[in-house]
Amino acid sequence: MLRRGQAEAGSVVVIHRDRSGEQRALTRVMAQSGHYAWQVAAHGDSLESWLERQSRHDPDLWVIELDTPDPARFIDETTA
Repeated sequence: MLRRGQAEAGSVVVIHRDRSGEQRALTRVMAQSGHYAWQVAAHGDSLESWLERQSRHDPDLWVIELDTPDPARFIDETTA
């Protein structure tokens, strides 16, 4: 857990580092199908500035770092 928001509020951002060492921020969005999906919101050098902007916009932002080869699959399986 890199940043903790309020228990009742705040968006969740998942940080994942790929095998090359590059970090990506994944956020949950409503897909055209009407179901939630995870998408890359920021990556590489833009990640830190994106997190700063999101934190100003949502002071209750949760930031979680996962150490897994496939974070979207891990998230989907644990929240299904």
